[in-house]
Amino acid sequence: NRPRWIEGVKRLVLPHVVPPAAGHLVTGTLSREHQLHYGARADAITVFPNTIDVEEYSRRAEELRERRAEIRRGLGIPEDAVAVTQVCRFIPFKGLDDAVEAVALAQKRVARSLHLLLVGAGPLRDELEARAAQLGVPVTFTGWRAGDALLEAYAATDIFMLLSRREPWGIVVNEAASFGLPLILTEGVGAGPDLLVPGENGELVVSGDIENAASAIARLASEAALRERYGRRSRELVAPWGFGPSVESFVDAVRRVT
Repeated sequence: NRPRWIEGVKRLVLPHVVPPAAGHLVTGTLSREHQLHYGARADAITVFPNTIDVEEYSRRAEELRERRAEIRRGLGIPEDAVAVTQVCRFIPFKGLDDAVEAVALAQKRVARSLHLLLVGAGPLRDELEARAAQLGVPVTFTGWRAGDALLEAYAATDIFMLLSRREPWGIVVNEAASFGLPLILTEGVGAGPDLLVPGENGELVVSGDIENAASAIARLASEAALRERYGRRSRELVAPWGFGPSVESFVDAVRRVT
């Protein structure tokens, strides 16, 4: 959790800074609500997405689809396993401990084998590896990945999750959605209100609720048709969040304030 002094400073400073501003650029719904809370005028707020080149990611997803079996073998994912992936730094508030526990619990509820794919690096690596071994969770630690290596991880994935306890946005959500993946997010992920519609392209779970997260994983792991439907909807939801709309929003905001 954030230190209390940070929240104290915000309460003291922001009410004096936010209302007089001629314009506000926000990354999405939650940041818009934050600005409104501190006195911003609704007509002065412009959504300026924290995003990626959605069209390019979607194109690369189609290209990599043909190599999916090869990529999965390279990552140690068994052919018949459902790959559940989280991409993040290995630090406490990212909820990776919950991810390991949730996959272990979900495995007890499904006939298909699960394989956890953890993409990233950080101080919790050894602890996570030990806990996964203790629980019998098959896991691949890929290390830090970027560029094509990261895209290959998404191509190998069946279910994407981000169980962060707090996350101002989470650009990996944009990336996973562009690859047509079903999503499991906590309510602490800032991208959730804009890129996740529970029951349409994924599931929303409460941070720290291992039971709920495991149920979401088990349901998606058991139903290939549901994963496919959710994945298609993910692409539809992320489509308006590409570079084009982002630039247009920025230009519009500058015109209005000047």
